[in-house]
Amino acid sequence: PGERGTTPRRRSTSSAGLAGLIGGLAPWQRFVLALLLFLDVALLGCMCLVMTGRVVPLFP
Repeated sequence: PGERGTTPRRRSTSSAGLAGLIGGLAPWQRFVLALLLFLDVALLGCMCLVMTGRVVPLFP
């Protein structure tokens, strides 16, 4: 048997952090989440390019 004061830890793949959270979503919810994440990264990239002067804004 085991030592005193220790409890065995169970590893559950269904609720393991972020992967478990995303895995529990419906396919359309995963798509919307991926789309929003992509648009967020694209917007941040465009803002960085404008701030560094590598791209000129369309409406100055």
